[in-house]
Amino acid sequence: MVVLILPDANLTIPISKHRTYVIPAILGYPVFQSLGTIRFTHDHHFLAGPDLRTTGDFSRIYMDKLTPLLDCGTHGRQRVFAFDSGASSTQLFVAYYKEFSADFVKEKKGKSRSYGAGGVATSKVYILDNLQLQIADRTAALHHVPVHPEPLGVIADRTYGNLGRGIPAQFESMTLDFTHARAYLGTPLSPDAH
Repeated sequence: MVVLILPDANLTIPISKHRTYVIPAILGYPVFQSLGTIRFTHDHHFLAGPDLRTTGDFSRIYMDKLTPLLDCGTHGRQRVFAFDSGASSTQLFVAYYKEFSADFVKEKKGKSRSYGAGGVATSKVYILDNLQLQIADRTAALHHVPVHPEPLGVIADRTYGNLGRGIPAQFESMTLDFTHARAYLGTPLSPDAH
């Protein structure tokens, strides 16, 4: 496997005038694919390998180049959302805004700051107070979700949103089986557990 080694300065993100965050490493799809099955636990562990058991109902996984996409239910319909295990929160994009515009009649506007390996971006957004997403036989409840009403000019515009760590934090685990293209969510946690 090819591994890129970068100076820390290339993975240092300014969060505020006096705070920075250094990303220690980025594992991408080539690593996940070679591991076959990966699991994120609610207590911030990462497990991988062919010995991980997967049972129960699942959602389909698709790939958009190197980005995993999950089949999720919202408003009684199945839609495709990207999953980024490094994203601290979920964001919704212009496709969601256009299709479900009635959701935003009473929602407030705000600004969203996104931090990542590409730097910091600020956008004008709507703030969706509550979002229920169906993944397999589980429901994830997200609150105060930024929704971009305009295209961002990136690959993300082709999906309904980008799911972050707020999804696996609500369950004992989230398992992505790249061998069989399936996503599983573990037992839901009580709200005060996450």
